[in-house]
Amino acid sequence: DTADNESNFSNEVSATTPAAETASTPNVLTGPASGTTGAAYSFTTGGSSSSLGHSVQYQFDWKGDGTVLSSWGSVTQSRIWTAGGTYQVRARVRCATHTTVVSNWSSSLSVTISAPTSPTVTSFAIDSGASITRARIITLNNSASNKPTYYMASESSSFVGARWLVYSAAPKFTLSAGAGTKTVYFKVWSSVGESPVVSDTIVLVGP
Repeated sequence: DTADNESNFSNEVSATTPAAETASTPNVLTGPASGTTGAAYSFTTGGSSSSLGHSVQYQFDWKGDGTVLSSWGSVTQSRIWTAGGTYQVRARVRCATHTTVVSNWSSSLSVTISAPTSPTVTSFAIDSGASITRARIITLNNSASNKPTYYMASESSSFVGARWLVYSAAPKFTLSAGAGTKTVYFKVWSSVGESPVVSDTIVLVGP
């Protein structure tokens, strides 16, 4: 009071303040470390939880600098890159109930994306490398990289009159009539582009 008289203390009461909710950092993503533009690649993370037991949602950073983010959602998400480069892919989580509770970013997975390249004929031989043939129908044994879908063969270096056919590693080809040395030109194609031309020769003998 105004005379500085003090009362005894009141009865003591206590209360417990609940701990603030946190979300743990997810694991490093698992998924392909390389690929090509235009293809879809899936990545998975996990290992995160809410300290209050709430469900969590995942978000992926597809570039590694926070500028290209996925929607909040599943533990597994996919990405199609349109430009080549090396991307540091990472993930974080948030509480599905209290969406302002967000974890730190995970460590990054380095993913190198390149533009697909045109197919290339890596080997080519008529009748497995035979030097002569008595039959006009021959086999064009070949192998090619980067998944060609069509091939073209001709005795003309400019492929006059030839057409694209479904790719085969051993298609048949009919030589022109008349004995002598025959040169066959060969190339392959995919949606990315056309290969350089290769050739081989064989001698047609007989009537």
